[in-house]
Amino acid sequence: WFLYTLAPQSSAYNVAFVARVVSPIDPQKVKKAFSRIVQRHPILRAVYFMESGMPYMKINPSGEFDFRQTDAVGLDEDAIIAQVYKRYTTPFALEKDPVVRVDLFTRTPMDSVLLLTIHHIACDGTSIGIILDEFRTLYAEGEAAKLPEPKFTYTEAVNRAERMLVGNEGKSLSAYWKKKLTGIPLVLDLPTDKGRPAIQRFVGASVTFGIKKHNYDQFQ
Repeated sequence: WFLYTLAPQSSAYNVAFVARVVSPIDPQKVKKAFSRIVQRHPILRAVYFMESGMPYMKINPSGEFDFRQTDAVGLDEDAIIAQVYKRYTTPFALEKDPVVRVDLFTRTPMDSVLLLTIHHIACDGTSIGIILDEFRTLYAEGEAAKLPEPKFTYTEAVNRAERMLVGNEGKSLSAYWKKKLTGIPLVLDLPTDKGRPAIQRFVGASVTFGIKKHNYDQFQ
């Protein structure tokens, strides 16, 4: 939330998964599957706002999320990549927007691109893996799919952590680290390959390369 308030128009904290689907895919089944996922995990239905100078999270009971099917018939590879990238880099407005976006770009009945984008405030890399596992099950089995109930919600996990920190275990951990870190430098001045700009620009790139297959039996 703090980083979002510093750069609300940035897409640096958009977490995404994209896949090329080279088989028939039913848009309504995709939408229903993700609808159940959003209902299962309250953190995926949250919005965030300020009140009296403090940030708050509110769970939206409706479970709405942004689902779009885009007609990509006739688009070449560069054009569809550009469309996917545009949607991926669209910033979230955490005060009002759902934190989950699902896009299906359909080129032909046997060629689609599925894009899942979630703001990092609600998920991480491990979360994406869990969501995709649930999606595969829900898409394949539909209404008959039975998934185990989550053990606890994100809010419950935070409450458990807070109770631990104010209890004996938290006090013991605090004492340990205060002793361990006694005398450390107040400023850690590590050398960097390039100077940092005054304003973070979130400049990055993707590098594609191949790895040759080797026979590792010879090392056994």
